[in-house]
Amino acid sequence: MGLNCHMMSKPKKFQKRIECEVLIDDVEKLEKKGDVTIDPAFKQEIIAEASKTRGNYRSSIVERKHIDAAKELTSDPDITIRRADKAAAYVIINTSEYLNKIDDILSDTTKFAKINKDPTEALKLKINKLINKNNILPTPPSNLGSSLVNFFELPRQYQDTQAGQ
Repeated sequence: MGLNCHMMSKPKKFQKRIECEVLIDDVEKLEKKGDVTIDPAFKQEIIAEASKTRGNYRSSIVERKHIDAAKELTSDPDITIRRADKAAAYVIINTSEYLNKIDDILSDTTKFAKINKDPTEALKLKINKLINKNNILPTPPSNLGSSLVNFFELPRQYQDTQAGQ
């Protein structure tokens, strides 16, 4: 079961702000070259525009009943909803079946090995030491960030018996 629906997503405020700042920088460069003349209020008007959201981002396809049905499905602990592998659709699967498939995948010792301790901190220290030792960057960073890897199974949309990717 799946729904294939393309909707324009609402832009993120920081993304619009960054685009407006890039625009201001580009126009200021053109002014320095003498190619354009900027109105004194230009910069303030562009910054004000960055904080506004324009357009209607509501779908004409998805109705309230669809949203309510989706909320009901996501609130059911016996159901897992995942994006299908290589498809713009979602797969609804029984949670216990999903967990069994994940266990089957993770039990393959040719691909995965069980570890007893999270190696993230040790790897971060090792990498930071290598960077500082070799001075790879012009100014060594104070801290390189990292995050744990999350494992999840992407169900295949049209194959019932095969395990996911």
